[in-house]
Amino acid sequence: MLVRAGTRIPVDGVVASGASAVDESMLTGESMPVEKAAGSEVAGGTLNTSGVLTIRAARVGAETTLAQIVAELDVHYVLEGSVQSEGDHLGVAAELVRATDQARLWANSYPGDAGRFLEFEDSLANSLAGALSLKFVPGPAREYIPISKAAHDNYLRGLYCLSLRSRTGFEQARKYFAAATASDPHYARAYAGLAVAYNLMGSYSWMSSR
Repeated sequence: MLVRAGTRIPVDGVVASGASAVDESMLTGESMPVEKAAGSEVAGGTLNTSGVLTIRAARVGAETTLAQIVAELDVHYVLEGSVQSEGDHLGVAAELVRATDQARLWANSYPGDAGRFLEFEDSLANSLAGALSLKFVPGPAREYIPISKAAHDNYLRGLYCLSLRSRTGFEQARKYFAAATASDPHYARAYAGLAVAYNLMGSYSWMSSR
């Protein structure tokens, strides 16, 4: 079957021909698209973002990875999104997808200021909740302290490296968190991440306890 750019892959299968970047965030949570070429496996529900792919089906219907996740978690809808960052500008694209057939039910985009991303996170959460008619109990007003974008980017990279649960990942996480604290000595999250990285490396006996 032929899958063009901007459309979802309908089945689990293998790329017979073509090359593209596929957004697998619905399944993995990873925001960066994954390059696919002939011989690569693809999963139903993921989004073909660029080129044209010819796919040979391997699993359809209830046998697909997405269908099994839906059945196991009893999930009917998935809210997914992507983040774009250019200079001081942020952009978040969000869409609500019906898990059973990957039909897009709603979509919107939200611009933001990278220098005020903590406020943007709260504003985005409230906007999405309003769009999806979700009701949250309002919390106390918070005071936001400006954070360096470079520090926050390194912090996020550190979190990703921690999730790899490998020696190399922990070492890379430590470097990213340290870079974040160097960029912004007042960024508490980066210090907390650095402490977690050291704790995990010690727990796995991948560094001296002294």
